[in-house]
Amino acid sequence: MAIDIVDAFQGKPHVTADDVGGFKAGIVGEEDYMLPAGEQMKATVMSNNKIRIAEGEAVMQGRHWRIKPNTYEDVTIENGAQNMNRKDAIIARYTKNADTGIEKVELAVLKGTPTSGTAIAPAQEKGNILEGTMKHEMLLYIVSLKGLNIESVTEEFNVLMNMSKINKRLSDTSYEIIKSSTGYVKKYANGTFEAWAKTSVKNSDFTFKQIGNTILYYAQYRSFGFGIKATEVFNIQTSAMNNGVIWAARPSLNTNKEAVDGCVIQIGTQQEYVTYLDAYVVGRWK
Repeated sequence: MAIDIVDAFQGKPHVTADDVGGFKAGIVGEEDYMLPAGEQMKATVMSNNKIRIAEGEAVMQGRHWRIKPNTYEDVTIENGAQNMNRKDAIIARYTKNADTGIEKVELAVLKGTPTSGTAIAPAQEKGNILEGTMKHEMLLYIVSLKGLNIESVTEEFNVLMNMSKINKRLSDTSYEIIKSSTGYVKKYANGTFEAWAKTSVKNSDFTFKQIGNTILYYAQYRSFGFGIKATEVFNIQTSAMNNGVIWAARPSLNTNKEAVDGCVIQIGTQQEYVTYLDAYVVGRWK
């Protein structure tokens, strides 16, 4: 039968490695991943010929493999050559015996080609374990050799977030919308906020002052509330609009931490206009 109920009682042993691997691939993903546990197979250069891979947990196309806690695996790097560059690849190699079906994972090193120019790392062999491949290689590190010495060991695997970290990330980015008298505030659980505010001012309520002998006049405004008390402000943007030529300038946080102070600059002093002010504020509320 093509259909199977995997984790149900059938009166006989029936759960296979493919069943478990398919389930994990559906949850974790169908690629190769390091899990955020243990030392995540941290690489340590022991000598120019030996790199130690620490404990860790990984999933290779649904197959969970590990270097057990409080243990390690050493891999051997062949000698470099004087005045030559080389890149090797440390891989985890999955193999499946075609006759017995037995699967295993072991670490290996793919030796690159020495060159006097820019070295290129060898490519690992990729298969599809979920479809029954006999061999697949998961890239762990690229080892760069310059002359006789190991110059660097670069991590190449993807580390998944566990559910605890995902939950925290989602919690940090959750927010509530608060309506204020001038607009609304997006208040984030991580302590930040965004606020949008709008108000109008009759030009007759401004006290315009001429800038030198120009046609430009400026007026200050204070206490343009944005709906939340800030402990810190990262950014304030303001704009002004009326039937003439006007713009907003020099916004700053009011001493009460809940409003914006600033000024408008206008051509002329037309008293009959109504000026509309907009503000966008980003900061922290805790």
